[in-house]
Amino acid sequence: MSAVKSLNSNYTITNKATSLANVIIATHTMFVDGNLLVGGNTTQVTKTELSISDNTITLNKGEAGSGVSLGSAGIEVDRGSAANVSILWNEAYDKWSLTTDGTTFANISTSTGAGTISIIGDPAPQLGGNLDVLAQSIFSSTANYVRFADNVAINVTSVAPSALTGNTVISAQTPDVGQSGLFVTTTSYTTQELITKSKAVWYSLIM
Repeated sequence: MSAVKSLNSNYTITNKATSLANVIIATHTMFVDGNLLVGGNTTQVTKTELSISDNTITLNKGEAGSGVSLGSAGIEVDRGSAANVSILWNEAYDKWSLTTDGTTFANISTSTGAGTISIIGDPAPQLGGNLDVLAQSIFSSTANYVRFADNVAINVTSVAPSALTGNTVISAQTPDVGQSGLFVTTTSYTTQELITKSKAVWYSLIM
């Protein structure tokens, strides 16, 4: 037989003898016909299935600052003895980021057209748009080359690039008549222009 208790005011269950005592409700199903507010600092669900009908879950609720004051907010997966992984909102870059090892995070691009893809770490996002590697490297982990399936256009600049140890830096400037406009910079040479075939023939005839 069910029992109904009607109340005209708040109803509090507490243990005055032991303030840290638990209140255990042992029943097959507990139905709350109304809003449920849970206080305290920890809420744990120990069952294997959790179904939520709300299509948007709010994290970091109650933020008073402009942005996430703690720097990041997201979802973390407990992987036991292996490093936890997570997908986080990174306030420093204003981007979503993810990790597959718990340490190195890669920003997730939100670009689907002419926007910019920013890459932090590995793996790189696979969306269209401009590519900003933020001083990172583009490389192939399975071959000793990077293959471009089309022509490569290098933007003309008036600023000579700085030398980079262990690298030959290629840049482009407005070419003079008969010149290539392609320059190389190394730790030994600064912005040395590559000559064209016709220019090389001209030099050989003079010399």
